[in-house]
Amino acid sequence: MSPNVFAAGTRRQFLQGLAATTLAGCAANPNAITAETAPHDVAHSGKAYVAFEVFQRLGGLFGDTRVRNNALFVNTAAPFNPFYLRTQDDLKVQSMPLRGTELYALQPGTYRLAAIAVAKDLCEFGMDDSPVEFILAPGEIVYVGAMQYEYFSAGGIFDPHHYRVTFAVNDELAANRARIDAGLALLPGRPPIATRLMTIRRPDIEVSIHPKLFAPTPPADTHDSPAPPGEEPPPPQPPASTGPWRETPSP
Repeated sequence: MSPNVFAAGTRRQFLQGLAATTLAGCAANPNAITAETAPHDVAHSGKAYVAFEVFQRLGGLFGDTRVRNNALFVNTAAPFNPFYLRTQDDLKVQSMPLRGTELYALQPGTYRLAAIAVAKDLCEFGMDDSPVEFILAPGEIVYVGAMQYEYFSAGGIFDPHHYRVTFAVNDELAANRARIDAGLALLPGRPPIATRLMTIRRPDIEVSIHPKLFAPTPPADTHDSPAPPGEEPPPPQPPASTGPWRETPSP
């Protein structure tokens, strides 16, 4: 699939300057479990409860260093809208809340990675070409893992804004129990959490920072080609004009 496609469900583009707006705009995560939003009955709440993390591996000179990063997952049933800014809160979730716990109440369904930050820009995926997903069932409480991604220059000096992005997911529940347990403690009966890791649909993809949506139209060929043998040459055509062609009246 071309990295320069722009269409609902098949988009993959970088939008410079919008990464902070889109990924941080609802970073408060209204679906994060708090004392005020905790359900009285998990099984009959109609929601699923999920915990996860996202890390960016720095690589290169930084070796195996990684940092926590933000990412946006969206339910595939959510109606399409640009950047998912108007998507219903419990049909989308981000990985770095500014308040609440790290346990989120969401509508059941399939959630796919919709946006991450790459090279200080927003890499936005359509539902069809999303590289990572997880599925939630009603009433379940599940840890879906720590997603990691890393990007590398793939275009060389002739296309410095072209990148290869790789994805992986690890089970790191034991190392992060403290933050997740804070959310579980707010659920009635403090139920256990199961583990079912995200699915990596595409572990290695390429994206471009320039969608090239408005590439100039190639100029028309103005060179006359000889007519094939046995055929009459076409009649001469009036010269091209930027406006309507009008005959000049005789004096």
